[in-house]
Amino acid sequence: ENETTCRGWPFEDDNPLPFEDDLVTYLESYRYLTKQSWFYAFGNDPDSPSSEPISLTQLVRKYDYSKAWAVLIPSVPGRHVVTCDDFGYVKLRKTIIEKVCKHHDAEISSKRAPVLCQFSSIGSLSSKWLQKFASAVDSSCTHTTDLVNNCFPEKDQPPLASRLRIIWPTSEEIRNSIEGYRGGGSMPGTMKNIAKDFLVPLYHRWTTRSQSNFNGGDDPLKTARYVPHIKTFVQPAYGKASMEPLIEWILITSHNLSKAAWGEIQNCSTGRSAGNKVLFIRHWELGVFFSPATFRNYFDRSDEDVDDGHICIVPYTGKNGPKLNNSRHVVEVPLPFDLHPCPYSDSDTPWSVDGENSTPDSFGRIGCY
Repeated sequence: ENETTCRGWPFEDDNPLPFEDDLVTYLESYRYLTKQSWFYAFGNDPDSPSSEPISLTQLVRKYDYSKAWAVLIPSVPGRHVVTCDDFGYVKLRKTIIEKVCKHHDAEISSKRAPVLCQFSSIGSLSSKWLQKFASAVDSSCTHTTDLVNNCFPEKDQPPLASRLRIIWPTSEEIRNSIEGYRGGGSMPGTMKNIAKDFLVPLYHRWTTRSQSNFNGGDDPLKTARYVPHIKTFVQPAYGKASMEPLIEWILITSHNLSKAAWGEIQNCSTGRSAGNKVLFIRHWELGVFFSPATFRNYFDRSDEDVDDGHICIVPYTGKNGPKLNNSRHVVEVPLPFDLHPCPYSDSDTPWSVDGENSTPDSFGRIGCY
């Protein structure tokens, strides 16, 4: 007998929710259809599902997702017609439109900050693809639901540096990390992908200058000397009444910055999608998206009707907490980097596993491997 113990959320009636549908759609792409007996550690719970063999996706359907506030952002390999906005950066764009643009907060400045992109590997990108990605994920550009074309004519494209910031450690930061150069194996970027001219102005340090000296600095989560493998995409915002940084939306995910992970829009000339625009994805990835609107049901209790404008997301800053209007519900996020990342100086070089590192780390090594 192949039995698995499952613990989790309560069981539910047949009432599927978007989170559940997205999760099942993602799992179905693995084509794991084997049915098996699942052992439930719930004693004599009369609401437990039948002990009859069922598939993994059938099991997932048994649970209650009414308290899953996030939106799932999956990527699944294949060529997907872009009108099927279930995957990749097309799904992220749709979610930003529905969970950010349609829930305008009157207290937030209309001027949006660049999207912060932090990841552990970077694909072979083109400037054109990155412009399309920027148009998809920048909430100030998503007033239209056109999922295929850029929001700006090609000649009117704003500079990428005004729309995206890439948080990527310098060689110095890797050398000074807890593991030294060995820690750089967690960020397997190669020079041919990292050193492209259009990317250089976008780079920002993993730490602030004060953190990199390791003499304290503003580092409440003590992440400065640890090499990241997390992937986080964030759009900061600023309140009209103060310059306290807020988070308009945040995605914690397995997606690196690559066409393979997020997808690339192509013309399809064969098969059932012939003549249509398709989003071509090579990888399986999965992320969770949050914005103030996703937390509304969490704060909407009993007699209190909570408007989205009374919810804000802020980075965790330590014991003192954020300095915000007390009438707002605050969600603190343990963001491992600063919302005001420090741009590279002229002497900074982006880390790459195949780069030249002549200065030994604290272990006396001069390379990653």
